[in-house]
Amino acid sequence: MTSSTLLLLVEAWWAWLLLVHCVANMPLTKHLRVAVIDSNPALKSRNYLKKDGVPDSRVSTVTPATISIFRDIGAWEHILQQRHAFFGKMQVWDYTGLGYTRYSARDVGKEYLGYV
Repeated sequence: MTSSTLLLLVEAWWAWLLLVHCVANMPLTKHLRVAVIDSNPALKSRNYLKKDGVPDSRVSTVTPATISIFRDIGAWEHILQQRHAFFGKMQVWDYTGLGYTRYSARDVGKEYLGYV
């Protein structure tokens, strides 16, 4: 590959941004030029998810494995400064609403299942 190779990401989502960061910093792929194009005005601000602001109805959940990656790249400390919550239980219904499954961090000897 040449140094003119470009990875272009359009309409960023946090998981894609994580991928782009990893590609840009891994020894095998760090020679690639990376660009992100997104019209979301929130991305222009470093503090767009203020703890005391109006909550957004769109949320993402991440697993402990993703949190580990965030720690490795130095992003976790910034995420913790924003509105967040850990969760230890989850209940998911099927499409009819009659069946469901429950998960608990305690059942697997963990403190939490993930983070919202």
